[in-house]
Amino acid sequence: MTTITIERHVSASDADKKRTEPTARGRETALRAAARRRGLTMKEIAVMIGVTPNHLSQIAAGGKRWTAETREKAEAVLGEVPAQGFVERRETVV
Repeated sequence: MTTITIERHVSASDADKKRTEPTARGRETALRAAARRRGLTMKEIAVMIGVTPNHLSQIAAGGKRWTAETREKAEAVLGEVPAQGFVERRETVV
């Protein structure tokens, strides 16, 4: 098993940037939902796993498949490998 070290450098201006938000109608990709849960943007994840944001979006939507390497890096960053495709976002009020 290969060990992958992922470093995240955040400047003050990065912290103010908009975080990932669900698309209209409460739908978002499973990957975007995982990013949101971790407080990351899709762009930050793309940089961390070494792909372009466009390529990552295509993976998220199911247009491209995970490679073994990107899958392993995504798991290192997110703690999971999200499914490809869209999910409904459900909000629970407590």
